[in-house]
Amino acid sequence: KDVAYWVCTFANNQWQVREELGGGDWQQSSFFMALQSPGCKGTIMVMDPLAKPLTRSWCLFELLQTFLRQARGDDFSFLIGTANGVLNQKGFTDIQLTVRIGEAIANLDVQDASASDLADKKMIDALVNNLPGGFGRINSFIRTSVLDVLQDVRGNVLQGLTRLEQMLVDSSTLSEDASSRKTSGAGQRHVVAL
Repeated sequence: KDVAYWVCTFANNQWQVREELGGGDWQQSSFFMALQSPGCKGTIMVMDPLAKPLTRSWCLFELLQTFLRQARGDDFSFLIGTANGVLNQKGFTDIQLTVRIGEAIANLDVQDASASDLADKKMIDALVNNLPGGFGRINSFIRTSVLDVLQDVRGNVLQGLTRLEQMLVDSSTLSEDASSRKTSGAGQRHVVAL
């Protein structure tokens, strides 16, 4: 099955940003159209340890659209990526990075997000404020998402440690068995016929 990714940095014409942002109409922005496309199945927000994307208004806009799609009952995922991989995917267990991102988000208020164009910030802030619960609800959404990630990572780490402990126990038992066979055979002569 073919999977396509829309990456705003690469998909938007950086020389015609105003047009890409819908020329003032957010419903005509490439961000909105991509996120509302029936073929779009989720959002991945690539985070650094300080959760810098959440300090940018257009990233907040994407987060809002993700929240709204999930609230409508769409099968729409929200993933948190890093330079090391996707945090909320089975098997990825960078616990230190996850904790650092969680700490940053716990102390972050998306209302403080900024944009290079003040009109964009005002427009996005108004959209968030029109949502019941406004910024508090979006802050809660991102914090709950990170909490889910932390719980997934904790489970993966515990499974990995349990598996490692069992491997060490099993290899210790094999080592003891091999040592006892060597000891019990000491002093015996073995003749090999050719």
